[in-house]
Amino acid sequence: MCCGKVFSEVHRLTLFCRELPFYMMYHSGIQLFGGIHSMTRTSLFTCALLSLGLLTLPGCQSTSAPQSSNVAPTQVELAPLPPLAEAIWAPQQNAVSVPFTLLNNHILLDVTVNGGAPLTFLLDSGASTSFIAETINTQWMPLTSGDPVHLSGVGDGAKALAYWLPNTRLGIGDLQLNEVTAIYLPLTAQPFASRATSYFDGILGADAFNCCLVEIDYDAMQLTFHQNTADQRQHFSNGNWQQLPLDVVRNAPYLTTTVTTTAGNKPARLLLDTGSNATMSLHGSQYPRPSASYQRSITGVNGDSQRALGLLPQVQLGETTLQQVPTYYASHGKAAAPNVDGSLGNQVLRKFNQVYDFSGGNLWLQPNQNATHPLRADRSGIQLLPHPRGAYVLNIDPATQAQGFSLRRGDVLTRINGKHIKPSNFDSLRALFRSEQHERLQICWQRAHARHCADLKLEPKLTP
Repeated sequence: MCCGKVFSEVHRLTLFCRELPFYMMYHSGIQLFGGIHSMTRTSLFTCALLSLGLLTLPGCQSTSAPQSSNVAPTQVELAPLPPLAEAIWAPQQNAVSVPFTLLNNHILLDVTVNGGAPLTFLLDSGASTSFIAETINTQWMPLTSGDPVHLSGVGDGAKALAYWLPNTRLGIGDLQLNEVTAIYLPLTAQPFASRATSYFDGILGADAFNCCLVEIDYDAMQLTFHQNTADQRQHFSNGNWQQLPLDVVRNAPYLTTTVTTTAGNKPARLLLDTGSNATMSLHGSQYPRPSASYQRSITGVNGDSQRALGLLPQVQLGETTLQQVPTYYASHGKAAAPNVDGSLGNQVLRKFNQVYDFSGGNLWLQPNQNATHPLRADRSGIQLLPHPRGAYVLNIDPATQAQGFSLRRGDVLTRINGKHIKPSNFDSLRALFRSEQHERLQICWQRAHARHCADLKLEPKLTP
């Protein structure tokens, strides 16, 4: 049986999560909801796990944490966010630049934890805190945990815990972030098959965006963290950048813009989410979905729910107009937070070099070499994650040919059209699922020691 207060809070959160629209996109299979106004970071993390079906109502028994003893599970409460991290710069240094790579349309960079060896972190503007995941690289790290969150395991019901990690130090090149309150994410709260199959070790969230002006340069594949000064803001304001007002609420950035729907032009307040590898999403009856759309399956607290994927006629980002944008539409009109209408994911954001100024409320955009690349909707119905042996099948949408195969969740795709899938070509091969030049693709996959191949018929192209 659950304690009364814990049951009441988690039950209320469960009801809240049932109403979550699809604007809260998948972050590599982990949903992180930066910017839900009335919730603590514990609540955000708990809600994410509820929405993935990974979290059950906690019991009253105490649970031991690593390097702790008899610590009761954290209750879901409404409270202020923890203090901001402290940025430590080298003498006479006002900026730190580091390279990044793209995998699964995610920005990956090297970050150190407590002075250790570099780890791979995902840069996530929509995450209201930073996370450290249990991977083959982090499993033996001496992390001192705080309050735990009591979770159930994935599929087999085995119990697991996530932990607050107070007083964590994160290093980005020569920049040090001290007093970071992160969250440790155990394997059972992740979509990966094992510690060895995760392609990132952590998530760099609002701790970095609050301390600095964060510049994302896709042309140079470089991140620059600038000291937060008036002179640096003036530099971007005077440069070849489009300056837009940014509304930062509870460590999450929002942009108000105009979208064109079948019902005409509408204002939309959108979460800017570099941690989402999708395009964009909208919810609410004021944004009617187009008649031509795909049905997509989204795993939630009540099992799989359906969302429509259709083409939004137009969205305005500064001086740039994007047309026929693949957009996820929620099937109901309820919002996850007041005055939030959806989100912009990294498939759209990567068309621009960007500078985020959380403390000053500014966003600078500059169209880059990706600006003219068309946005296409996935036509396969297969959700994939990078895997050391190819691509891990996370989910298969209903009413697609892939569901009729013997392909299952947990299988590993090894080849697409005869080409072996590996990290260096994962994104380019997965883009074939969005291609308008193909109607069929040959896919091969492996389960245990058996290999299977089939011709996958893609869904018809979406039309305006």
